[in-house]
Amino acid sequence: MTRKLLALAFALSALLLPAGASGVWGGVLDTAHPQVGAMYFDGRHVRGDRDLNEHVTVGYLGARLEFDRGWLLGFGVGGQSGHTDALSGSPQFVSSAGWRHDRFSLIVRHVSNARLHEPNGGETMLLAGWRF
Repeated sequence: MTRKLLALAFALSALLLPAGASGVWGGVLDTAHPQVGAMYFDGRHVRGDRDLNEHVTVGYLGARLEFDRGWLLGFGVGGQSGHTDALSGSPQFVSSAGWRHDRFSLIVRHVSNARLHEPNGGETMLLAGWRF
């Protein structure tokens, strides 16, 4: 229960961060941004005994830290609609690490319930983006 409350407090505190709040962390200038997101995982058939057939939607709130030279880290907490062996129950924790330069970004994102529900396969993705 304490873990759930801590994660919820972290996510809600991200909403109180003013856009562009900055400080020094580890000697590197960083900027903190609140983050709101939603992801859709299309049901799919895979070989073996994993059940990934149902569609799942995850919505989350969190914070993103952007460091100099384009590196970024993010964390959020959210809920889900739908159920698979990979995403088996709320809350879902969304962690991201990546790099941004100008309009291009490359991010690795993992979504998991931190073993609060079994099975706990999670979903990991590589995201590439171009801002217009």
